[in-house]
Amino acid sequence: MRQDDQRLIRLLAATLTRRPRSNLTELAAGAGISRATLYRFAPTRAAIVEKVTAEAWVRLQAALPGGDASPDPMTRLRRTTHALVEDLDLVIYIVNEMGMEGAERGNTYYAAPEWESFQAHLDAFFLHGQQRGVFGIEMPASWWSDFYLSCLFGAGWAVATGRLAQASVVRAVLTSFLEGARSGSRMQPSLP
Repeated sequence: MRQDDQRLIRLLAATLTRRPRSNLTELAAGAGISRATLYRFAPTRAAIVEKVTAEAWVRLQAALPGGDASPDPMTRLRRTTHALVEDLDLVIYIVNEMGMEGAERGNTYYAAPEWESFQAHLDAFFLHGQQRGVFGIEMPASWWSDFYLSCLFGAGWAVATGRLAQASVVRAVLTSFLEGARSGSRMQPSLP
């Protein structure tokens, strides 16, 4: 995909996330282009949503740890975080779309099949890291996966609301996550 198309898809994803019911004129304005330019990219709102969604799934799958040459889970986690932060608008768009679809289906916890595959891959990554002694075993790998994604979404929300600089996202996600996930960090809760 061309660089300009990738940039446009990110802008459209951000606009659709902020204003899910945007019409074509609002989508064009949100992306900073004319309606004619948007029409050349995709002639209908449904075609725009289809293109944005398809590219989002491609980018999320490409960000998953495992395909690189590094066997070190920490290096792979950093690479994955950089990739997901680069496409954070697409990640948040997908989560938002699943939330809206879940509401339509009457299922708050709905997850698209592509998301279930994405989540299973992350779960396997954290389990592998636990088996190698990199991530703590106090919690199941699936919880570390959920916690990692929560840190990522939280950072995305903070950027969108002006509470965190975009340049700080990777550091914020990794620092927040790793202080709780790294093997050997033993935080003792104070119980009443």
